This record gives sequence, C-alpha cells and structure tokens, in this order.
Amino acid sequence: MKRALTIAVLLFTLLIPSLAEALNSKEFTHGDTSVYGIDGYGVNLTLTVDQPIVTANSTTIFFTLNILEPFSARGTIVNQSDYFVNRKTLDFYLLSGVILDYDRGTIIDTLWVNWGNSLNATHVQEEKTLYSGMHWVNFTKSGNSYFGAAALPQLSEGLHNATIWVRAQQDQVTTYIPFWAAFSKTVTVTNQVDTLTPTPYLPPRNPPHLDPIYYLIPASIIVAIVILSLLLFRKHRKTANSVKKV
Repeated sequence: MKRALTIAVLLFTLLIPSLAEALNSKEFTHGDTSVYGIDGYGVNLTLTVDQPIVTANSTTIFFTLNILEPFSARGTIVNQSDYFVNRKTLDFYLLSGVILDYDRGTIIDTLWVNWGNSLNATHVQEEKTLYSGMHWVNFTKSGNSYFGAAALPQLSEGLHNATIWVRAQQDQVTTYIPFWAAFSKTVTVTNQVDTLTPTPYLPPRNPPHLDPIYYLIPASIIVAIVILSLLLFRKHRKTANSVKKV
C-alpha cells in the first residue's frame, strides 16, 4: 500500500510540469507590449498608456488593456471578457501594478520568468523589493477592454521611468496559477517643480476716503483759487485807487 502510494505521488509529479518550466521566457510582442504565457503560449493584447497626469501632490497613470483573442493553455480557454477585475475564488482575474525607476528586464524576470522560485535567495529578495515599492492598479471593465489607474505619491523633481505590468491568474483558494503576463514599454514621467517669482512687497494703502491725497488735491485747488482771488482783488483795488487820484 505504501509503495503504491509512493508510485502514485511520483507519477503525479512527473505528469504536472513545474511552474519554473511553465513560466518560460518566450516573448510575444504586440506593438509596445511584451507578453508571456504559461507553457510558452501567448495571447494577443495591447497595453496602451495615457500621458500621466502630474499635480503638485500626486501623479496618476492611466492605461487601457485590450484583449483581442481568447487565451488557451492546458485545456483551459479564457475568453477576452471572462477576467474579473478583483480576485475571485476558482476563477480568472487580473492583477496589476506600476513600478517606478526599476530595470524593466529585472521586472519581467522577477514577476514572470522566475516567479515562485523560492530556492533562489537573490530572486526572493528582488521580489520583496519590487512588492514593497509597488503602486497597485484599480481596474474597471467594459467588454474586452480593461481600464487601469494607479495613483502615485508626490514624485521628486526630474525624470522617472514607470513600467506597468498585468498578470492573468486563476485563484486556487490557497494560491494562484499565473497564465499570462503583459509588460508595457518604459513610460517617462516628468515632474517639474515650478519656481514662483516672489511678489514685491507693497505697503497697504488706506481706503480712498482715508488717503491724504484724496484731500490734498482739492485743498490745493481751493488754496490756488483763494490766492488767485486775492491777487485779482489787490490788482483791482490798486486800479480803483489810481482812478480816484486822477
């Protein structure tokens, strides 16, 4: 009985290929998108990244995933619109994230080619580093199109490289099986801190009715009129006196 059980376990192990063999490095290119599939089967899809929206406090990256054909491997067929945007037990769903300022080749190796290789200490550390700096994507769905958005924190000034990745997985209750993964081209995000020219200091002015100049001009006019009137009066008086003497 024990011997039969050992043989059965051995046959089961031989019949099912390991993930290390299944997640091979065969690349399929569709436009600017690199696609990898389980057992070397790819899927026709495109990852289109919009221009990032940069504000003073955050940066948001939007992209569209268009799946153009069903995916078929290991006797399983997944239609374009059959993926859930959140993890669902015993079903297929999409997981996605944005990684900043990291080598794209290393990202592909870590999240696909060598995914799950717990025997390699370097790879395990690389995976921990990636996940610690991951900016996760929220998906919405419309037919065969999936719309992703990731909010990034405020970036330091200068150029930043961003890589978007999407992985299609099947939930297995305690673990998951990846079926394919897509990686965008490297997207450049520019964050420029605006330098504002300081506004020169202007002392506060009084309201018009409290401003001295409000009264100065009329007063000057009145004084000028009075002086002019006195001069004219004196001139007129002198002229009158001269006439009397004559």
